[in-house]
Amino acid sequence: MIYTPRYIFNSDLEKTICTCGDSKKYRVLFTHSNSIEKDITSTLVGLSSQIIAVCSKCGRIYKFELKYNPNLQDKAEIKNVVEIKKDISDVRDEIKLNYKSYEEMFSFRSEEFYIKIINEKYDDYKKFTEFMYIEK
Repeated sequence: MIYTPRYIFNSDLEKTICTCGDSKKYRVLFTHSNSIEKDITSTLVGLSSQIIAVCSKCGRIYKFELKYNPNLQDKAEIKNVVEIKKDISDVRDEIKLNYKSYEEMFSFRSEEFYIKIINEKYDDYKKFTEFMYIEK
């Protein structure tokens, strides 16, 4: 199972990303993720992502790392938060270029997003998946 949220909520994070004060969630524009699942049950064991997201309150754009291990922590760990001081259309153009630069095993799309599976392998009853998500 691929975990690709359209929104990330402050209540799911160990710390707040945006400093605007009223922020409750962030709309995800892009993720480049590596997930580990138990092979038989497809239960998420760990997730590591590079994310670009927009604060739903003030519109600031942020790039950050998200790490989550459901067996060890209740909330996702956030690191290396950087505010992107570019126009959202420029950020989207850069995201599309980055997305297109990766070869895919397979991909799929909906009316709202694209997902590209870059790599998938199995080892010792675990499934390792590298994937990308972009909002349309």
